[in-house]
Amino acid sequence: MNFDFPKVDLHFHLDGSISAEFSWKMVKEKGIKVEAKNFEEFKKSVEVDENCKSLYDFLKCFDIPVEIMQDEKSLEECTYEVINLAAKEGIVYLEIRFAPQLHKKKGLDEEKIVKAVLKGMERGMKNNSSIKVSLILCAMVLGKASLNHEDNMKTIRVAKKFLGKGVVAVDLAGAEGVTPMENFRDLFEEANKLNIPFTIHAGESMGPENIKMAISFGAKRIGHGVTSIKSEKVMKEIKDKNITLEMCITSNVKCNVVPSLKEHPIKKLYDYGIKVTVNTDDMAILNTNINKEYEILIKELGFTYNDLIKMNINSIEASFMKEEEKQFYLEKLKKYIKE
Repeated sequence: MNFDFPKVDLHFHLDGSISAEFSWKMVKEKGIKVEAKNFEEFKKSVEVDENCKSLYDFLKCFDIPVEIMQDEKSLEECTYEVINLAAKEGIVYLEIRFAPQLHKKKGLDEEKIVKAVLKGMERGMKNNSSIKVSLILCAMVLGKASLNHEDNMKTIRVAKKFLGKGVVAVDLAGAEGVTPMENFRDLFEEANKLNIPFTIHAGESMGPENIKMAISFGAKRIGHGVTSIKSEKVMKEIKDKNITLEMCITSNVKCNVVPSLKEHPIKKLYDYGIKVTVNTDDMAILNTNINKEYEILIKELGFTYNDLIKMNINSIEASFMKEEEKQFYLEKLKKYIKE
């Protein structure tokens, strides 16, 4: 099916979207030691396979991409590369997210790390005039909240410094559930104090109570939010408060967040009146792209062409870009609605 309308991806991890081909090239150039003896073996190590039993297995696939991006040039080149790939898929607005604290192994500070990614973004947009790209900085759940509390607070403050200069928001990502979400409340109190918008990963590997807590922090967007389907009360709160869910179908299936594709709740949530959006999450690791996600929605989950337009409208409305910029994309999208 031809999806010829302008596309939006709000939930797109930098380290999960670098193609296996590009990663292999970078590994060889940098002399990074990997177990793979050839590209075919390497590809299997950076893509999720049928042996993935949980979100925690899935997160292991990020090790090599993160190892690659430990210097300014690599951060810039990888960012440039993923923007080129997104533009080829017809994406006109992209919010890339990544965690600066994971890229300090060779001594870079967070500001230099963010500047390198912003430089890659600038190059990517210059090379692809059809796409606008914004950046979300992720705080991380790595274990006990105290383990990296200082780094997480640093991320919030760096986001403030670059807010309006390419950075548009912050996020909380990582291994949901290894420590209670309540322990991260102070991060979002700080974000609120500094007037930094935010989204939060919640309801992916944990129950609807995490979504409810993320909303209590002030989140207007939830990354995944799959388990909201288990609580009518939480669904109602999401709908009543106009919260947007950033849903990632292939990711949820491959990470065993849902038992099967047919059991993914996106259609029920959409029909309930919740603002859902469709995103890739980790394009390379999941071997997907935005057009593949749309095909699944149409062929397997009962969505129509106009539903896809509506969900992209949801994406623009929920995006972290300025209101006047949103109007430009909304007008373009509405022209594609079929009567």
